[in-house]
Amino acid sequence: MFTEVFCSWFVFLCFVYFLSIVLSSRFVTLFNTFALDEKHKWNCRIIDFFNGLVNSGFGFWATFIDSELRVDVVHSTNWGSVVAVEIAFAFFTFELIMDLVANVFLGKKNKMVTLHHILATLSYALFSFYGKLHYFAARALLLDMVLPPQSVISILQKLGMKGDRRCKISAYVLAFCYHSRSLFEWYALSVMFDNYEHVFNEGPAVLVWITLTLIGLATLIMTPYWTAGAWRLILEGNCVSDKMYM
Repeated sequence: MFTEVFCSWFVFLCFVYFLSIVLSSRFVTLFNTFALDEKHKWNCRIIDFFNGLVNSGFGFWATFIDSELRVDVVHSTNWGSVVAVEIAFAFFTFELIMDLVANVFLGKKNKMVTLHHILATLSYALFSFYGKLHYFAARALLLDMVLPPQSVISILQKLGMKGDRRCKISAYVLAFCYHSRSLFEWYALSVMFDNYEHVFNEGPAVLVWITLTLIGLATLIMTPYWTAGAWRLILEGNCVSDKMYM
């Protein structure tokens, strides 16, 4: 489960986090005026932006380009899905640790985001361990298309550019990404139930139920909540607040 890809990517993310501290403190004047929790959030947003591009890139490939994973939604794997799963596992593990740091040491609590990261980390740990359901694992990474615009908005806000046109455009892009994300979530559920007997008979039970729980919660509760919140704040003219996320 803890493969070279997982370990290498996790170490890389830690390196990027601390590199962000060094470079931001030197080249971003406002960074040195931030409170500790704001600095932590800033560094996390840098990583979210970068890894969001990586994850959604793998998700786009798995959804629109790859033809191997769809052959068997339970057993099919390839080099791309294996690498994608390990990178995602490392990323969600890192995100969960950052959530716990924010919750325990910085007093910043967002139960929905933390629950999402717990389920995502557990799911991708099981995807890695069993090597099954990579069809869903790889395609689900497309949902992280929301991370780049979300991160841009957060960074612009921290720089005092809340009313800037770039922030407003990014907010609309984010809302569009959430709507698109919802479509992909419903599609994933439809594929799972279309292949109900095959998935539940041949997929590891714990992996199937964790995956179904994660997709179900995201489809029915999390994504609609975040989408509505994004539009509410856009219509109120407040761009997007980090309070929605972390």
